[in-house]
Amino acid sequence: MSHSLIDLNRAGIGLMEIITEPEFCSAVEAASFVRELQLILQVIGVCDGKMEEGSLRVDASVSVRRPSEPLGIRSEIKNLNSIRHLMRSIEFETLRQISILESGGQVLNETRAYDVETGETVSMRDKERLHDYRFMAEPNLPPLRLYTNDTVPNGVPSDQIINVDELRAMLPELPNAKRERLKKQYGLSVEHSNVFVNEPTLLECFEKIVANQNLQNVKIASNICINEVLAAVNKKNIAFSASNLSAESVGELVELVQDEVISLLTLRKILEVLLQDSSKLPKQVIEERGWHQVSNETALENICCQVIAANPKVVDDYRDGKTKVFNYLIGEVQKKLSGQSNVKAVVRIMKQKLDT
Repeated sequence: MSHSLIDLNRAGIGLMEIITEPEFCSAVEAASFVRELQLILQVIGVCDGKMEEGSLRVDASVSVRRPSEPLGIRSEIKNLNSIRHLMRSIEFETLRQISILESGGQVLNETRAYDVETGETVSMRDKERLHDYRFMAEPNLPPLRLYTNDTVPNGVPSDQIINVDELRAMLPELPNAKRERLKKQYGLSVEHSNVFVNEPTLLECFEKIVANQNLQNVKIASNICINEVLAAVNKKNIAFSASNLSAESVGELVELVQDEVISLLTLRKILEVLLQDSSKLPKQVIEERGWHQVSNETALENICCQVIAANPKVVDDYRDGKTKVFNYLIGEVQKKLSGQSNVKAVVRIMKQKLDT
């Protein structure tokens, strides 16, 4: 060879290490902390948080102890690249250490790795020689001194000072504050608030819809965004941000459902079309395919009568108190109308027919 190549990889990219106190009592707590940290780092633009690509990795120090005893000897599980692996490795390591102590053994202070294939942690090297981990100052890195508004020294130019209070005031809306705002501003549930915080592009879509449309019920938009749209893109193993769906399309779907122009079953069929062809809007798809919701009372009443006549035993069971079969009858009406009936109207009409 006439030359050599050097792979600098991430040379020049700063490495930030965050170390916590031994605050967590379970794998779930540790995983929840890492997920929240991941969200914060993404929001403030520190890193993209993609664990599988190496942007964020986790080392977990695990120890067990009996009640009222001091912290036990810990093992450190290195280089975990997903929250799922973090949880499973901690769960396994906890049980492994308990088993050792209950059998009269002693846990070693060591570094371990997580084997994805077996779901177990395996020993890498011991940490008994503490001098191997001694701290050595880097002479080319000056100490980092942080100040607050109350401790900033006089006479020093502001561009030479790191003022924590000034930096805090510049932060964007953080995940926990965003959850609280969503609950207070829109009346969303804790579950929906959490989903939106975890899906920032979907949240942006939701807030555009709410801002641009005269919604009778904001929860309709929330339910459609999470239960229908997000479910549809997840089914195709793509992120909402990578899908063809726009706030305009999703907003039109919300409006059509709210105005009872389409049913949820029809909405799902429209989503399938939109995910394949982003050039069309929902109303165009409805017109082209004749997917309008059937709300005509006479037409629905005729179909309900047909279903009742075709299912005498089910009708007798319902009138004998087996009310669970009611959903079967509603399903039969839906089948006859290809899922395009106004379900609320069908339920009301069917009840009237069965209860008289």
